[in-house]
Amino acid sequence: MERAFGMLNGLWNSIGLFKMAIEIMLFFWPVTIIIVLQVFAASVITKALAKFSNWSTFLQPFVFPLIIVSVGGFFRHTEGGRTNAPLAPQIAVQVLFWTQVLLSLFLIYRRKGLRWLTAAVYTFGIWLSLNCWFVSGMALTNVWL
Repeated sequence: MERAFGMLNGLWNSIGLFKMAIEIMLFFWPVTIIIVLQVFAASVITKALAKFSNWSTFLQPFVFPLIIVSVGGFFRHTEGGRTNAPLAPQIAVQVLFWTQVLLSLFLIYRRKGLRWLTAAVYTFGIWLSLNCWFVSGMALTNVWL
């Protein structure tokens, strides 16, 4: 029973961290508005709404932020300061973020006809992931700004 409560606590922490990441995106609303307008303009100009066979690759940038926040939520450090924090989850979050950036660049390169739309959607995903990375880093080190 204790293990199940720990899993629910980690899930609840992850949801709270994701909410904080969204709040940071709203706090920096000019950047978010520019990225959303870029996605909207790219989808209108490329007329990609009719090509639903390629939409599975547009989900990739939104999986990584959820994984990053999950690592931050399940391995949240609550005792002591930064010096006592475990290093492995911090490294895992950094590797996940930079893997997303490199994978996004590769997939933008591979999508010949839809590069602008792909770049716009992946830019929004990287912006979300950057905020999740920031919040997860605060949770993993117990240093809150």
